[in-house]
Amino acid sequence: MTRLRWPILAGAALALAALAWLAGGWWLGGGLERDREFTVPQGASLTRAAEALAQAGAIGSADSFLLRAKVLGSGEGIQAGEFLLPARASEAQILDILQNGKPLRRLVTVPEGMPSILVHERLMAEQLLTGTIPVPAEGSLLPDSYDFRRGEPRAAVVARMQGAMRDYLAKAWAARKPGAVVKTPQEAVILA
Repeated sequence: MTRLRWPILAGAALALAALAWLAGGWWLGGGLERDREFTVPQGASLTRAAEALAQAGAIGSADSFLLRAKVLGSGEGIQAGEFLLPARASEAQILDILQNGKPLRRLVTVPEGMPSILVHERLMAEQLLTGTIPVPAEGSLLPDSYDFRRGEPRAAVVARMQGAMRDYLAKAWAARKPGAVVKTPQEAVILA
């Protein structure tokens, strides 16, 4: 009987140690010293994200994170976007952020009446955008706040602004009163 007790006790101790490693690594705080932005590229898998998280120091090991995510995490996919990972976030918190968190929103605002040269300067001063753009035609941008992603081309943001202006003008032109003084949407923009 004593001979059987030691292997059983050793097996139980080993099982408890494995359980402590599995659960402790999942719910205890992680290695980030401070809040950090983390980007999940479009179409990235959890495996690819785990490798990047390990390189960033947010988790100890990509393989351990993936194992814990399979055993203890939800089976939902992760979303693409840029997320803020809090300092000391646990692996469970990190997975929840990537699956259910709100991606960071970065905004550039064009107030009504802002000349195109100032919009150009505002976009060129935004360090998280890439590429160069010419000064947009006056009246071609709809005043509003536009969100953008880190590394997005400035030309793409301008294209959204111009597309929003075209859409707005088309709706406003269709809803104009009969006998309006202006004859074209461009005349309406100039008059405004």
